[in-house]
Amino acid sequence: MGPRRLDERTRRRLCGHGRGHAANDRPRLSLHDEANGVTVHRIRPLPTGTLQGDFRLAPGLIDETREALFGFFEAGRRDGGHEGICLWAGIEQPSITTFDAVIVPAASHGPRGVFVTAGQFADAVAEAHDSGLGILAQVHSHPGWDTRHSDGDDELIVMPFERMLSLVAPFYGRTVTSIGDFSVHQFQDHRWVLCSRNSVFAGIRTESVE
Repeated sequence: MGPRRLDERTRRRLCGHGRGHAANDRPRLSLHDEANGVTVHRIRPLPTGTLQGDFRLAPGLIDETREALFGFFEAGRRDGGHEGICLWAGIEQPSITTFDAVIVPAASHGPRGVFVTAGQFADAVAEAHDSGLGILAQVHSHPGWDTRHSDGDDELIVMPFERMLSLVAPFYGRTVTSIGDFSVHQFQDHRWVLCSRNSVFAGIRTESVE
């Protein structure tokens, strides 16, 4: 069984810019200083560690993710591509977390950043809840090979919680085919940690097709 396709209007929102930014509804931004996107803007050291917990991906979830991120790239093809964002929705249990659906929030996007307001994020949360799911991970793309969190990524992810995942795809997400193609960050002890590849391979697996 593949990932659930939620309300089709979510997909039609892909290239929309959403509503204006009110004073109490500030945009969340993934911003990278290098115009060519090769390296991220990182001043503070990025902690590294091991992934905590056990996670399962629905079959086809990464393909759905690549499709979503590619949509943002295509929308900005005249600019050389745009960064994109999507959210993984699923169910968190004491012993395992399952990711069952990809939600594409309304967003403003460009070659060097992607913006989601708190209100747009709340709309995605409500849509997940309608299907009995919660938003448990964020996925976004970077222009180049450097998929570490930027300083902005650390600060501006909406409502992080303990053990939440933040995945970053290289080259606008066009080439991702497996979990090993992402950099996986996890919110641990009130900070984002870049997880080792060995711990990611051990802790995140795709469910088998029955």
